[in-house]
Amino acid sequence: MQKSAEWRADRRATILKFAGAAVFVVLPAFGAGQNLAWLIGLVVAVGLFLFGLRDVIAPVRLAADTEGVTVASGYAGHRRFAWSDLDRVRVDSRTRFGARSAFLEVDAGESLFFFSRYDLGEDPDDVLKVIEEIHPDVIR
Repeated sequence: MQKSAEWRADRRATILKFAGAAVFVVLPAFGAGQNLAWLIGLVVAVGLFLFGLRDVIAPVRLAADTEGVTVASGYAGHRRFAWSDLDRVRVDSRTRFGARSAFLEVDAGESLFFFSRYDLGEDPDDVLKVIEEIHPDVIR
């Protein structure tokens, strides 16, 4: 039986965010100097950079141990919940436009947290299996 585990933001996605930010800074240079292109490129670049920076500042999105779970909250904060504080941990899976999207849902009463494959660095179904190993009485 596993005692604890943690899941981090996918590094490949983090690298893509920073690369995208660089592209949107450089791309307007090919737009014949239009001010609007520079402004839009800069806004998108800053947004992507901030999302990438979050992955660097607070890479651990979810951690579980025998006492409870710690979830990422806000830009770089974390919140701790005992197992008894959780109403449900499950995978919410849907098919849209022919593609499957799955999110790990952590329901802590008045707070609801969703984690994608990119937040966890692996498939949410696999994460749920590990969580069930750590705490077999987790409510699905």
